[in-house]
Amino acid sequence: VVQLVSSRKPGLSGRLEGGSREYGRASLAAGGALGPLFASGHGSLRRGQGTVDNDFFDGEEAALRFDRDERRDAAGAPSPWRIGLAARWQHGLLGLPFDYLGTPSPRQRQRSETRQLAVPFGWQGHRLALDGSAARVEQDLTVDDADNPFAASTSEASSDQARAVLRAPVGPRLSLVVGGDWERQRATSSSAFGAGLSGATQRADALFAQVSWRGLT
Repeated sequence: VVQLVSSRKPGLSGRLEGGSREYGRASLAAGGALGPLFASGHGSLRRGQGTVDNDFFDGEEAALRFDRDERRDAAGAPSPWRIGLAARWQHGLLGLPFDYLGTPSPRQRQRSETRQLAVPFGWQGHRLALDGSAARVEQDLTVDDADNPFAASTSEASSDQARAVLRAPVGPRLSLVVGGDWERQRATSSSAFGAGLSGATQRADALFAQVSWRGLT
């Protein structure tokens, strides 16, 4: 299941990195209160060059998250519920210096784009605690070569995911954790030689449980 984690640290920060072979990275992060919500986000750019011609990488990423700030009831007690909304976008461009036969390919490229959206939530009771999330992930991947039309290929994939975990004490030194995962994937692909996958789907389900014992201290 997708995990979209961002800091709740308020303020603005940036970072620059550089290195050999034209490596460079720049990032910017910000966070702060927005009414009853806490908003945080970050963005980054990354560039680099390998040891041979057309062996480069370019990457961009942006993420934004909103969390419901802790509210209190009339008696001043913390609200038992929390919920958020998180989104992330990633784009990458790679130079592929060699084709599948090992021949130099000075203009072969691989482009990828990933989009993620997630809703994390939680509930805290007197003895029980619930954590979970629901997410959607979409990814596109394209390979092309201006000098070789047979190198072209595309793929599109998506995934819907859900997860829930319940924690509860069952004794003075025992605690129980039970939960489940659900995921449904869908993919379509094609190449210069024809169609590959056409809306192929796959589903995965899982249940788990764990009992922990805290020894004497």
